[in-house]
Amino acid sequence: MSERVERLLKRLEKGLNKTLSIFGSLSPVQWDVVLYEEPYPWTVRDLLAHFVAAEEGLLQIAQNIAQGGPGAPEGFDYDFWLGPAPWAPHHSARCFYTFRFVQDHSGGETTNTGAHKFDIVQWALGTEHTGPVEIEDLGSEFPTTGLFDTVSKIHFRARYANGVELICTPGGVGGTAVFEGTEGKVHVDWNSMRTEPESLANTVIGPNEIHLYKSLNHKRNFLDCIKSQRDPITAVEVGHRSASICHLANIAMKLGRKLRWNPDAERFVGDDQANRLLSKPLRAPWHM
Repeated sequence: MSERVERLLKRLEKGLNKTLSIFGSLSPVQWDVVLYEEPYPWTVRDLLAHFVAAEEGLLQIAQNIAQGGPGAPEGFDYDFWLGPAPWAPHHSARCFYTFRFVQDHSGGETTNTGAHKFDIVQWALGTEHTGPVEIEDLGSEFPTTGLFDTVSKIHFRARYANGVELICTPGGVGGTAVFEGTEGKVHVDWNSMRTEPESLANTVIGPNEIHLYKSLNHKRNFLDCIKSQRDPITAVEVGHRSASICHLANIAMKLGRKLRWNPDAERFVGDDQANRLLSKPLRAPWHM
């Protein structure tokens, strides 16, 4: 057993004892504290249930490997799981959550968390039905060894037709979206908002000014819209544009340069190399 594995096992043991101690000390009232309001209220009790379920899944994989297996649960169709991606030998890290960090399967943290953050940004900018006209790598980094090969240091800039710029700094995808204007700044996180100066949060939005679509529960909103035939808070086109800026950023970072983008034609301008990266060949028998 390597020293690194020994250190990890000691951390696991220490973390387990600490976790049991903390959760065991909670009062009945504290178990029902609401941590997140959307898409539905998440209490401390829900958080622990989610944590336990995730741990059980990891333990099943480790147990399978310990018994001489490949790390896949019984009955798992690995070839079907790969889908149209290139064939590769089975590796547990190509499956379930961590497949997101292999370029054959996904776009890394840019698409994983970025889609949620860039969705908020483009909504605020009024560009949720279009996209940037220019996107540029600002010094991103990619792993040079190991299975995971998606961008490890996300850093890019996107410019929109109206001149507004979106700058994603290292660590920014998982952090707070900051909107900077002439009157101050607005910081928006998953379930919170703060302003600089604080008085900016008390600004009254007039009846003739922009009012946003309101949804307190996305699942309820989706079901209601099936009945009403209205667009939900995130329509199909908006979801597509939220995903496409992630892919554009990944292409710019992979090529390491500035690219011009036509958001109407959804093609790079005068750049065959970049346009070839807009799609991938499909492994047979998969086709479109």
